[in-house]
Amino acid sequence: MEELDEYYDFDNIIQRMLSKIPDSINKREGSIIYDALAPCAIELTQMYITLKDNIDLVFADTAVDEYLDRLCNQIGIQRMQATKTIKQGSFYDENNNLKNVEIGQRFICSDTYWTTVQKITEGIYRLECETEGTIGNNISGSLMPVDYIQGLARAELGDLLIPRRRCRNR
Repeated sequence: MEELDEYYDFDNIIQRMLSKIPDSINKREGSIIYDALAPCAIELTQMYITLKDNIDLVFADTAVDEYLDRLCNQIGIQRMQATKTIKQGSFYDENNNLKNVEIGQRFICSDTYWTTVQKITEGIYRLECETEGTIGNNISGSLMPVDYIQGLARAELGDLLIPRRRCRNR
């Protein structure tokens, strides 16, 4: 498909159009012929991009959103909804001892928000990504509390406990 992308880009389209004009006529950039053909070549390029995008919408491996739902409905299945990632969070005080926090506390890591949902052991919790889908599966690092937590010196987002998925078929 990459070859088609190159075949239908502006430079190739304008060159194919100009090749149909006799060499006895000025076809250089800025000439009347070039300036008349260029807007058409731009529109054709945009049309091919839109056409390629629309072709992607009719195949299950490249369709998105309502188009994937419609493909699924054609064969009597429904997509599973995206779910939220669950990861382990560790919380420490200023002496590097594990510290308990409240359930429902919110944290941020890599522009993604996480909420404590269950205590595993002292200072170790299950955190749920607030964004559905696979975005949270590969995030780890330092957690920053959204609200101040007395005595909390450090928080880490660690192991993936329950990976989540994008929407897909059941």
